[in-house]
Amino acid sequence: MDISGWAAVAVVISSLSWSLFDSSRKKLSLHFTALSAVFWLMLLQAPLFVLYAVSVTSERWLLPASDYWWPAGLSLALNVLSSLWFIDSVRLAPLSLAIPLLSLTPVFSSLGGYLILNESISLRAAAGIAVIVASTSFLGWKTAVHPAKTAKPGIGGALEKAKIRRGLLLMLGVALLFALIPVFDKVCLGRVPMSEHASLQCLAVAVAVAVVIFWKSRGRESLGFGWSSVKTHRLWLLFAVVFAAFALGAQFAAIRNMPVAFFEAFKRSLGLVFSLAFGRILFGEAVTFLKVAIIGLIALGVFFLLT
Repeated sequence: MDISGWAAVAVVISSLSWSLFDSSRKKLSLHFTALSAVFWLMLLQAPLFVLYAVSVTSERWLLPASDYWWPAGLSLALNVLSSLWFIDSVRLAPLSLAIPLLSLTPVFSSLGGYLILNESISLRAAAGIAVIVASTSFLGWKTAVHPAKTAKPGIGGALEKAKIRRGLLLMLGVALLFALIPVFDKVCLGRVPMSEHASLQCLAVAVAVAVVIFWKSRGRESLGFGWSSVKTHRLWLLFAVVFAAFALGAQFAAIRNMPVAFFEAFKRSLGLVFSLAFGRILFGEAVTFLKVAIIGLIALGVFFLLT
């Protein structure tokens, strides 16, 4: 298959930007609650989609028809839950352990298509599923259950491993939700333009999270929006929003010039490598031979499954 040089560059830029966005969210998770982080990220991303919508169309926005709102509502609920779980996951677990679990997303999608839609799974795809599941399972067991050489002895070490296990379980849930969200988004995109759907989703997630923050803050003197954290860490918020914009822009450019399956395979494989690199550079996470070998196997499984 002939893939243009610009498409290859777009894949690298998109993968790098998604990884930087993930790293930024981990940075924010250390200073924000999951609710306040998701609120600010969605609120700040929405204007970018509105500006994009204005730049690509001169048509006036109309209120979507009634058949748009049920899939949009389901997508909204899944987006809120996955965003909150993601922030909590990278706060509790190392980035280089949590991100590889997202490779299970295409596994869940393939299995869902087989069980629900009677879609066939080729032998090559089945091999990819087996490799991904085995590799991610071993990675989670080795690092979160089996005592690590660097683990603290006694109660402190046990609590640390329990936190990592919880973080990995949350990311497992995120991978499952990421497999479900595109199903409802695809229905929505058949009824409204992409930019309008993205803008509405960002604003709706921000409003939904704000309602939860107000509800949880009742009876308290201050609301849980993290105003002080915004002032102190506004640059990381800005970085996260910019990285998300670059990631989506490059992704749209790439999938115009290559099959989505190939794009996903390249993006996820490069994302695994970047998670190791940024985990080490930004958070001081260990890069062991075992971790590199397992991530290499996961990347191989992704290619078998998606190509």
